[in-house]
Amino acid sequence: MRVTARLLLVGPPGAGKSTQGSLLAASLGVPHLSTGAVLREEVRRGSPVGRQVGEYMRAGELVPDWLLRFVLEHQLSSALDAGVVLDGYPRTLEQAERFIRSLGHAPLERVIELAVDDETAVRRVLGRAPGARADDDEQTARARLGVYREQTEPMLEFFRSRGLLETVDGNRCKETVAADLGALLRARARGA
Repeated sequence: MRVTARLLLVGPPGAGKSTQGSLLAASLGVPHLSTGAVLREEVRRGSPVGRQVGEYMRAGELVPDWLLRFVLEHQLSSALDAGVVLDGYPRTLEQAERFIRSLGHAPLERVIELAVDDETAVRRVLGRAPGARADDDEQTARARLGVYREQTEPMLEFFRSRGLLETVDGNRCKETVAADLGALLRARARGA
């Protein structure tokens, strides 16, 4: 039985997208492409692009589309052909519309929203391992939640209207969420 191989995980900061993305990718045998990790690596490298990205990240703002596309374009196209668990892109309705149009022969099979309440999200962001993100303070975490609500939540209806969106309660422990995600994908693969 084939299980979905081109997935997008969405949710606010602290929802567990990277954690669940890594677990799903390993279980499906496909790469995990975390936009946040790619952007943070650019910042860590100190490249000219990384310095620009870092300015937006420190302010708790979304990295602009043109800059994000520049960083992701190559990695995204090769990952989609092989199958991928993607998290962190697209993050706006405009990006989602462009992303769906660009997929062509390798369409997105499922979008899974990891839904968490704001307090859980903030607690998780603040509880990350020291040094995981330079901008993990409460003020920035709450600013990023506001940006998510304003700019990312509108794209959920876009995916829902295409029959792609599923929602999983991300407030629970990572093992329970992972089990639910696995069950969801197995059920969809069986046509349930």
